[in-house]
Amino acid sequence: MIRRTKRLFLSVFLVFFFLPLAIAADVDVSGTWSSDLVGEIILSQHGNRVTGTYQYTSDEGIAKDGEISGVLEGRTIHATWSEHPSGGGRPQGRIGEDTQGDLEWEVSDDGKTLSGWYREAGDRDPGEEEKQEWNLER
Repeated sequence: MIRRTKRLFLSVFLVFFFLPLAIAADVDVSGTWSSDLVGEIILSQHGNRVTGTYQYTSDEGIAKDGEISGVLEGRTIHATWSEHPSGGGRPQGRIGEDTQGDLEWEVSDDGKTLSGWYREAGDRDPGEEEKQEWNLER
């Protein structure tokens, strides 16, 4: 009886220990994505860590390099983004300002769409958040 109880306990423990890993492994967002805001984004996933890069030109004509860093929890990516004006080979440094904020994407069931939002740092007034839609497709 004690052996059977130990085996049952071990089986239940293993299922609950490895189940989250199996679910996370089910979702892989690595690859090239098309963005409705900045064009192409390249995401890399290592375990539950997600990083990414992109480049675009702002409305003011300033070339910017973007970076994404976050975690995948279930089917949701919680991340921060930052943008830095490209150096453009200028010896005096970059032109323009750095910007940053946070984002959240939900991975679709087929893994081909990330739907969500972003906002700039500082856009967090109590009761009113300036979230903007930001979606990606493979």
